[in-house]
Amino acid sequence: MERLALRSVPVSFFSTQLLGHGSNTLFDDMGYRGVVVSTAGLRSIEWDPPPADLASCLDRSLGCDVGSSLHEGTETRGSLVLVGGGVRGDVLARMAARRGWSGLEWAGGIPGSVGAGCRHNAGAHGGRWSDIVVAAEVVVVPKTGAPTTPRLAWVARDAIAWGDRAATWPGAGNDAIAVVTAALLRLTSEASPGRAAAATAEHLAWRRERQPLGRPSAGCVFRNNPKCDGTEFGETAGALLDRLGMRGVGRGGAVVSSEHANWIVTSGAGDGEGTATAADVRDLIEECEAAADRVGATLVREVVVVPPEPAWE
Repeated sequence: MERLALRSVPVSFFSTQLLGHGSNTLFDDMGYRGVVVSTAGLRSIEWDPPPADLASCLDRSLGCDVGSSLHEGTETRGSLVLVGGGVRGDVLARMAARRGWSGLEWAGGIPGSVGAGCRHNAGAHGGRWSDIVVAAEVVVVPKTGAPTTPRLAWVARDAIAWGDRAATWPGAGNDAIAVVTAALLRLTSEASPGRAAAATAEHLAWRRERQPLGRPSAGCVFRNNPKCDGTEFGETAGALLDRLGMRGVGRGGAVVSSEHANWIVTSGAGDGEGTATAADVRDLIEECEAAADRVGATLVREVVVVPPEPAWE
């Protein structure tokens, strides 16, 4: 099966960077001197897999009883989906909605992959991946070090330390990254099939009205909860940057979006146009952080800025 392809990834002395569909990721203008592990090809989707077969497989892999959790509730049958880590979350949300399955409506319009969403516990509109994950198939890849063959294993949701836009995975840390190659999700079969579709479409429309989805960007720049002395600042990142006058500020070919101050886009007139470099975007990110710092707020980056790591450690 396609989600087993990462077993053949050659991991030796090179630096390793994980990449899903590239949302919220900014590579350096110099590129990246190392191994990029892409999950974009892991696109299998199995709707309504037989719970008995899943339980047998997962119980052996996890060394615990998952079967009982798969049978909890009368709605379980017809609400499980086994999905590859490279599937886009918004695509899966639309497909689920068409089937009348709820639980992913909040993901409408969010382009990130299922694997990345689970890995970081992404969410919106009150929903997040940790709400629906039963188990995840993970391979832990060393960032650097001696040659090794990554091993795939299933991880139960209770073994994952879930946080706000964060998750800590067994075996991962400063020296290794967890690659989510597949996830078993539990959704809910709606009595009214049109309700899930309507909610998904509503969330997508909300994003299109408020965010520059048609412009090249690295996505939402900062998390929506700026801090002040470790506590919530009381404003979203976009509202704070707007109040500080950052909307429309440009550097080189990059500009803080006029539609939403928490997005940095190219300054061209249309799709694919503009001459923004990664350095332009990075400078603008740092300028936003400095503006917030002057009023006592700390912005937490959602965009991952990937430096041009040396090929050898």
